[in-house]
Amino acid sequence: MDWKFRWDWDRLYQGYLEYFLQRVQPIFDPIVESQILHYGEIVEGELTKLEDGSCVSPDALRTFIGKTQWNVVSTSSVDRTVEYMIYIPSDENVPLSVCGHSSYSFSVPRWGTTVLYNPPSNTKSLLTESDLRPTFKRLLFHLRSILGLPKHTLETIHAPGGIADWEVDWLFRAHTIKYTEYIRETLMTTQDLIDQNPHVPVTASMAEVLTNSIDFYNRAMTTCEVGEYTSCASLVKRGVKHAMRANTHHGMLPMLHFSLKFTYATYSPFFLPTGLLVIYCFLSRLKYTIVDDDDLAALE
Repeated sequence: MDWKFRWDWDRLYQGYLEYFLQRVQPIFDPIVESQILHYGEIVEGELTKLEDGSCVSPDALRTFIGKTQWNVVSTSSVDRTVEYMIYIPSDENVPLSVCGHSSYSFSVPRWGTTVLYNPPSNTKSLLTESDLRPTFKRLLFHLRSILGLPKHTLETIHAPGGIADWEVDWLFRAHTIKYTEYIRETLMTTQDLIDQNPHVPVTASMAEVLTNSIDFYNRAMTTCEVGEYTSCASLVKRGVKHAMRANTHHGMLPMLHFSLKFTYATYSPFFLPTGLLVIYCFLSRLKYTIVDDDDLAALE
């Protein structure tokens, strides 16, 4: 008989995720959504049976995305999505682990993280915060890693909410440095393109995006100089968004430079058929003209 569990997502979010996300909000402000997928297999095929439970091999996990139900993302948003999944195996496979490893979680590049939760046999149908504490602790461990926080072993994360004050301060400084460099490089590249193409007008919408990016950058530098790193990180994050918009703005297209080879390769399929027809007609007319001139010369 399979498990039948239920839980209070709001309490779990408030107990394990809300504080952490509030601390890093100036640089990382995600939209958190939750959904449940019933009766999903972790991989395609059979699991490896052990004396006590079962395990899934690292090679089998290659089918985790693409051949299973997990290729369905949890949101239809066009924004980047990172999946964090808690997988509860069937009772016949508990405890489930990764073969050859003592870990009960694994990461999938460009997808997210999966944590294996193996319920004890006496677990009640309502999963409480204490039941899922080790599971959410592993989730926070992986969440820290994608933010670039200094690496720790899972057992050393004892700070309230999974993040210490000094780590928040380090995180704001590190991301501020990275983002300011990106803003500066993006604006310099845009300036070079505008200087190289003085005949191309800068539209009002593009000018607004560039102005906002510069404004947020200058305000961020001012707050950083006085030690207000939280405000600085928030302003830099907003400046990065405008810089990215400026870098991909449709007004930039006329300024892009393409080599002759690229231009010929792009437009030849459109103009070659018509061009060949024009050349053929021209040569035909030229042939008839030469023949007519030879006939006139023979008559004379």
